[in-house]
Amino acid sequence: MARYRPTFRKQLDGTTCGGSQCNAATHAMEADAHQRGVNPRKTSAPWKPAPSRLYQRIKEVLTLSGCPATNNEMNETVLARDYGIALAARFNVPFEDHVTLVKAGRVAEVTILYKALRGTRYDSAPTFGGRHAVAHAETRSLSAGRAFGRSAAGTYHLIGDPMADGRWLYSIGRHALNGWQWWPDRMLRSATAAAGTVGLVDASDYTQDIEPGIRLHSDGVNMRTDPSLNPANVFAQTAADGIHRKSDGLLLAPATSSFAFLGFVSGTTVSGSNQWAKMRAFGKTLHVHTSLARVRRGT
Repeated sequence: MARYRPTFRKQLDGTTCGGSQCNAATHAMEADAHQRGVNPRKTSAPWKPAPSRLYQRIKEVLTLSGCPATNNEMNETVLARDYGIALAARFNVPFEDHVTLVKAGRVAEVTILYKALRGTRYDSAPTFGGRHAVAHAETRSLSAGRAFGRSAAGTYHLIGDPMADGRWLYSIGRHALNGWQWWPDRMLRSATAAAGTVGLVDASDYTQDIEPGIRLHSDGVNMRTDPSLNPANVFAQTAADGIHRKSDGLLLAPATSSFAFLGFVSGTTVSGSNQWAKMRAFGKTLHVHTSLARVRRGT
């Protein structure tokens, strides 16, 4: 099945609060991607959602005034309410795990710090340097060439920057960015790191799961570095409020999180079964006994 590319959305659309609509524009692209362009017909809300309309609905639903910045949770609330679209929110996702999710078919909202783009061909707002939301739609290995501004072969990410609306001529080639752009891997890495911690995507959400995933059953499930009951191999443990790192109790993810499924392996026998599920989570390969997890085959 061909990869669906959602309609690019800009934030500065002439409305009063356009400067605050980067998150709404990004989530409008995500909603389109989630549905592959098909109207879910959950309500009478217009399809496809325009950033200004989504932003106005946030203000109405949450009784906000003025032109406040919005976050992922606000946008997710309105998309669920108006369109029945549920996005998967995640925080502090290892960059490699984030890329794995996008390669599997998801489109993601990614938080960056815009000043990390300063002096590059990807800067569409040279007077702005704050936190900003962009859509990450694809990751590919591309050859060198003038198209998309690629100067060298390597890994590139298809990014929808809501400010790339053709207004600003960057100094390299005097060409105004407009619409989807292929960013080199180093650019997206540095921009996401500048918004939080090096190696992590600070805040993001994702469209529907389309590859096999694992969700853990209950509190007290140990996520282990090998398929055995050795107490020393516990990396993280589930609790009512989420998944915590064993070494220091740091909250890593919500309890309802799902993780990329890597297959079944044999290990220590528990309750008559030696089958363990292997997953990719928090930048590591981890294991849980199959009695403690549910493998979802994707949608």
